[in-house]
Amino acid sequence: SCHIVKTIFVWTGPELSTTAKALLGDENIEILHRENIGFDFASIKQVLRDGALDEDDYDGVFIANDSVYGPFNDLKTATKGHQQFDLWGVSDSWQGTYHLQTYFIYIRRSAFQTLQDFFSQYIEYTRHSDIVQHGEKKLTEWFMARGKVVGCNFPAEILIAHHIKTLPFSKRIFLSLAKRLFPSIKRKLLKKYSPSKKLWKTGLLHGKPFLKRKLLVRNKNLGRNQSEWLQAIKPRYTKAAKLAYSSVCSIRTLNNK
Repeated sequence: SCHIVKTIFVWTGPELSTTAKALLGDENIEILHRENIGFDFASIKQVLRDGALDEDDYDGVFIANDSVYGPFNDLKTATKGHQQFDLWGVSDSWQGTYHLQTYFIYIRRSAFQTLQDFFSQYIEYTRHSDIVQHGEKKLTEWFMARGKVVGCNFPAEILIAHHIKTLPFSKRIFLSLAKRLFPSIKRKLLKKYSPSKKLWKTGLLHGKPFLKRKLLVRNKNLGRNQSEWLQAIKPRYTKAAKLAYSSVCSIRTLNNK
């Protein structure tokens, strides 16, 4: 468990309405409004640059962005053990180079200077692919190169193992033997199966709390994921599912205009 000392809400859209400000009007919530250039990594850099975080006030910092829907599983269970890591994430990925996915991460106070150092040299890229390459992937690399402990609760390797168990018997046996005999097969599987795309359902069924928004709103994913994701969410998270569904419908409508 953790006690929330302060929440910093970074908003990059139009000016917030009076209603929205009232909903966010808690004394422990600070609202920062900025132009949407550089996406979430630029927002983090601005928060650090503006001195909105005082490391004496907390034991660690969670950083979350709006690229996901949820939580659709118990968040306390999904984040269990995060305090033992300098840099922790819900999930990791082996696509490109090994890295934690940064839609929901935690930085321990003792490693906060490492985070500051990273962002002091980070350029505010504007293309999403550059932000992933030089932001998300480099952040994990930066921490590991400095001897920091990095980890996650839903490793791609474990999700792939769960996924293989659902395959037909012949394919399951083939892959199991291939992984043992040929290390290159294991590496290919880690690169092939994206935790947020191909393994979304496996993750959800095994306690992962979030679904990537683009998985549900991009036109090329509509047929495959249009209703299956709703059926995979446990009944106790109906409210969260309804809110997500409403958002998905709104975004799809805008995309098809």
